[in-house]
Amino acid sequence: MDEFANVGKIPDFDKKINTIRSRNISAFVILQDLAQLKAAYKDTANSIIGGCDTKLFLGGTDSETTKYFSEQLGKETIDVKNTSKSQSSNSGSYSQNFNRIGRELMTTNELATLDGRKCVLLS
Repeated sequence: MDEFANVGKIPDFDKKINTIRSRNISAFVILQDLAQLKAAYKDTANSIIGGCDTKLFLGGTDSETTKYFSEQLGKETIDVKNTSKSQSSNSGSYSQNFNRIGRELMTTNELATLDGRKCVLLS
C-alpha cells in the first residue's frame, strides 16, 4: 500500500491489519512519516503501528518519526574516560575517571542525517 496516507482512510484498519496478520497475510504500509498516519487515523494510529511486525526507516527528518525509531532501537552502554590535568609553578596533578553511561543506539539527529545508502530495520 504505497502512499498509504493518500489513499483515504480504510474503515477499522487497526483491527484489519491484526486480523490479516493472524492469517499469515502481509500488508506493506508505506508512509513518509508517522505524522501522516496519525493525521488520518488519529486514536488508532498506535494500534496500526503495533500491528506491523517489521518497520523500515529509509531516512527522514520528521522529529516524531526519528524519536520513535530512536526509542525503539534502545540504548547501549559506553565507557567514558575523563582526564584532567592541572599544573602550578610548584607541582602538578593529574586524574582520570572512568564512567559507564547509557546512550541511545542512534539519536534522533543521527537518524535525521542517516546516509542515503543505509536504513534501519526493526523486526
